[in-house]
Amino acid sequence: MRASSTLTPGPLASRTRSGRMASSTSPPARNARQLLTAVGLADALNKPPNELSGGMQQRVAIARALALAPDLVLADEPTGNLDTHTADEVFALMRRFNETKGTAFLLVTHDPRLAAHCDRVIELRDGTVVGDEASETRPTSRRFT
Repeated sequence: MRASSTLTPGPLASRTRSGRMASSTSPPARNARQLLTAVGLADALNKPPNELSGGMQQRVAIARALALAPDLVLADEPTGNLDTHTADEVFALMRRFNETKGTAFLLVTHDPRLAAHCDRVIELRDGTVVGDEASETRPTSRRFT
């Protein structure tokens, strides 16, 4: 992940969608702080980009993607730079968004442990679908793929 494509925690927590500075108590700023805390970055709210590790930048990107509660999040290796514990926490946050806000996630991962927790797994090999398994534990209208 390139640092230039990552919105740092400080600006994320202090700017509105239009890019203007927000009050530290405004709803967008509160939401940003809550999301950054949820991905384990409460202590890094005001760090400049050059002080963020690759894993921290990845968590900022995830918080940023969730900030507007979109209908769909496309995530390529969303936990690739994270340790197992942090990856589990981030996946749990994505699952909560799926369950509470109806946000659908399409994840691309090489991590079979992460894939095992998804509602549907489509396996590709050399550009060809070689497997397509859906979990029966969740309703199809809220699949987490």
